[in-house]
Amino acid sequence: MDGGWILVHKKMRQWKWYQDSETVHLFIHLLLMANYHEKDNLKCGQLRTSFRKLSKETGISVRAIRTRINRLKESKVIDTETTQSNQVITICKYKHFQKPQNDDRSETDTLRGSIPIRRKKKRKRLCPKDFPITDKMKKYSASKKHYPNLKNLTEKFLLYHRAKGSKFVSWYAAWQNWFLNDIKFNGPVDNRPMEERFANK
Repeated sequence: MDGGWILVHKKMRQWKWYQDSETVHLFIHLLLMANYHEKDNLKCGQLRTSFRKLSKETGISVRAIRTRINRLKESKVIDTETTQSNQVITICKYKHFQKPQNDDRSETDTLRGSIPIRRKKKRKRLCPKDFPITDKMKKYSASKKHYPNLKNLTEKFLLYHRAKGSKFVSWYAAWQNWFLNDIKFNGPVDNRPMEERFANK
């Protein structure tokens, strides 16, 4: 079992148990000891062991091993099957976690398959100083067949939310909502120049 290597993704730092050194130590140890191929009636990602043996191999107390095995099971990182003399531990989705870097699957999918990670929530922001009218906004207006004066509509949107001190994760999404409310309360309008209205007709 001394040959070869394992993969550990950097996003493991986002794992909720990452600051529990004994849980990390135990999980890495399980990765190192698990079968990479089917062998000795064990599937890939499985190992046959016991709490006492894991304690001897890692230096972690038997009691702490038991607690952390249960923690890994509750997190659906591993599964266990108890026999008369030992335990068979299965690392869930082992092949997904131990993928080579040239695999087509994304890094996020790989990590999600083995370790539950904490997603960083996007922070809400105050209104940016610059909020120009973009081609994306013009295309959105055209897709809704609503052509108000975008400059005036956007200025009202910004004045209202700056006065309130509003915060949004996406100010573009907030602008879209304001735009839809303008359709709702004012109805679709077409303030384009005449030549522009009939240019494509």
